[in-house]
Amino acid sequence: MKTPGAGARATLRAPRSADIARLVALAGDPEVARHLERLPHPYEEVHARTWLTDLERARGREVAFALDDGTGLIGVISFRTLDETPEIGYWLGRRYWGQGIMSEAARLALGRLFETTPASAGICGSMSRLRCILYISTTQAWFSRRSATCLSN
Repeated sequence: MKTPGAGARATLRAPRSADIARLVALAGDPEVARHLERLPHPYEEVHARTWLTDLERARGREVAFALDDGTGLIGVISFRTLDETPEIGYWLGRRYWGQGIMSEAARLALGRLFETTPASAGICGSMSRLRCILYISTTQAWFSRRSATCLSN
């Protein structure tokens, strides 16, 4: 039986303090930072610690998943402003680009978000169940295309 949040290439899990060194190393790469509006560069340990603390405080308004390939964190996917209009943010360490990891992780993360948080009620509150499922599927398809486009630039 497959572990919830486990894909063929990476598993979703909660970010933790043991990830700080990898967060700094991977998110600190200028090529990764170049694609990210909200990530400070250079990315330092203080930024990683602050993000983890802020994430804990934002429980219910923000959900983040660490992508773990079995060797440790390789990227992050997060959903912000869940109590308003949700936003998706994501990054992946450069050496993991072009392998389909983020496309797979996005599908898993969206599924987990809609299964485990009240965000689905906010996003799909006035939609029929079928329309909500179509919305989620469309969002997943867009994310897959967007991920491939960003990483090919």
